[in-house]
Amino acid sequence: MLIRDSSSGLARASAALGQRLGYSNDELAREPLLHWIHPEDTPRARAALAAGSGIVQLRHATRSGSWLALTLTVRTDGHSTQVVGWPSDSLATPEPERDPMEAYGDSMAQMLRRMALIVEGKNPGHRCSILLVNAHRTGITVGAGPSIPTEYHEALEGMAIGPFVGSCGAAVYWNLPVVVEDVTEDPLWRDLLDVAAIAGVKACWSQPIRGASGEVLGALALYSDEPSSPTMAQMDGLEIAAHMVGVAIERERLEAQLRQKAKFEALGVLAGGVAHDFNNLLAVIVGNAELALATDAVAQSSLGMIQDIIRAAEGATGICNQMLTCAGRGYLTTESIECAPLIRELSQLLQVSLSKKAVLRLDLENDLRVLADGSQLRQVLMNLITNGAEAVGHRDGEVTVSTRSIDLTSEVIQQCGLDPDLTPGQYVEIAVRDTGCGMDAETSANIFDPFFSTKDDGRGLGLAAVMGIVRAHGWALTVKSVPGRGTTFVVLAPRCRHAARKAPQAAVPAPASGTRVLVIDDEPGVLKVVAGILKQAGMDVRTAAHGAEGVEVYREHHGSIDCVILDMNMPILDGEETFVALRAIRPDARVLLMSGYAEQNLLDRFRGAGLAGVLQKPIRAATLLREIAAVVPGHVSA
Repeated sequence: MLIRDSSSGLARASAALGQRLGYSNDELAREPLLHWIHPEDTPRARAALAAGSGIVQLRHATRSGSWLALTLTVRTDGHSTQVVGWPSDSLATPEPERDPMEAYGDSMAQMLRRMALIVEGKNPGHRCSILLVNAHRTGITVGAGPSIPTEYHEALEGMAIGPFVGSCGAAVYWNLPVVVEDVTEDPLWRDLLDVAAIAGVKACWSQPIRGASGEVLGALALYSDEPSSPTMAQMDGLEIAAHMVGVAIERERLEAQLRQKAKFEALGVLAGGVAHDFNNLLAVIVGNAELALATDAVAQSSLGMIQDIIRAAEGATGICNQMLTCAGRGYLTTESIECAPLIRELSQLLQVSLSKKAVLRLDLENDLRVLADGSQLRQVLMNLITNGAEAVGHRDGEVTVSTRSIDLTSEVIQQCGLDPDLTPGQYVEIAVRDTGCGMDAETSANIFDPFFSTKDDGRGLGLAAVMGIVRAHGWALTVKSVPGRGTTFVVLAPRCRHAARKAPQAAVPAPASGTRVLVIDDEPGVLKVVAGILKQAGMDVRTAAHGAEGVEVYREHHGSIDCVILDMNMPILDGEETFVALRAIRPDARVLLMSGYAEQNLLDRFRGAGLAGVLQKPIRAATLLREIAAVVPGHVSA
């Protein structure tokens, strides 16, 4: 390292650098810095000195007549300008200094580098590094250290957290500042002396980096190439810098969570809009096809083609519902489900289709219940288990599914980077671990994005659907993966203590001929086909083209209307507004909501207000008639 100070005329090179330059410190101090710089590099060096700040790469003269490439960092402290230089072949390229508060829009790595440079600028002759706790909270990962040899960082990467693991490892372990005045004499560095020698570290002072809750996120270290102790001002400065880094890290976490949430919300809006329009079209296709099947005029040769139309439409409906599931907007019918029996049943079914190389193991606790949509919980487990088996590939490996009960506190929620909206309490942890190929960080960050796939024949909807189902239930999902060692997915769902009591289901008779129904829908095709199905069943049908018209028809004829079929998304008055108006006219009005897509929370609110049921477009004729019969148990003429 080379240090020069304009006010004192100091010029000092470390022993290693002095040997490479071939000049003593006294010889270097006799001439200004520009005297030693290659003529082609002098303009850039002069500009940095005039500006009082900057980083330049240039060539410094040596006694042998050759030139040594240096990276110089220029700082101004009061009326003095300091220059700190390191051989360019031992450094990662540093970046220009900027106010770290301007760096929130940049990557976290850039912000950490800039903060390290600022700390170095405030402490001439010292170097700074920022070390962070890794994702598994088992060791240290390098965040920044622009003036530190890359070999030093490589040696520190993955270093364990412990009471006698260097200054930073101890600072993180104890959550306290750690000052080592001489690394050769301090037991904290006894196993790291070779590492210290790489960077010429003789003293190290570390401050823990904390989050708002006190959680340790890492450590900020200041190094000296001579045994020394810090001043109170230096330790205060390190504490302030560590606090700023902690704020920036937590802000980055929150922004990442907000970006993820906004992405899924935007996807949900898109999926909901597409589902609404798409299902309206499918309702017309399916309804007319079923009407055609029920008529005597259809030729026998055409029956198969009409049935093919219905099957194709049902397939399109499945795709539409999968899109909603990926967006976390699928329909939920929740019940209390015991996890262990469901997983055992599913594992028996999957054993047939899984690769023989992947051994499926179960480690399940009994009597762990969650409130879930059974079919969607099965889909989550099936996708994760299948994904794990595919990761094992052609080599021998294992996929382990385990369950246990855990106490999720607010501190754990924050430390694990989970959704802050999660409610603390008892949770069921469902973990799916594989010993497959694992994933790098970039892949792990994208696996839940719709249409992202690492497989040549993959559609990228499996894990997206898993995340959508988890979000729709209000659960949490985490993933940890190490390339070459495997992946662990963990689903966290609130524990449900009691089994649901299922009421016996009585057979629903067909609706009586003459049942009086009002159909309200702004889509002419849907209105026509629903009315046609009902009339074909012998019902008395009135129609309205929008909510306001439907309210007026009901106001006039409510005494002779047994049931209302109401579309959700309409102009003038939407489904919710129309429902309120109908119930104001007749508090016991029987209303079936019909929708191509509606928000789950909206449906829950409807049911709480007395909604009789929900019809999902496209509606099959049998389903429509069965739902009407369920809400109109017997027809009584007025």
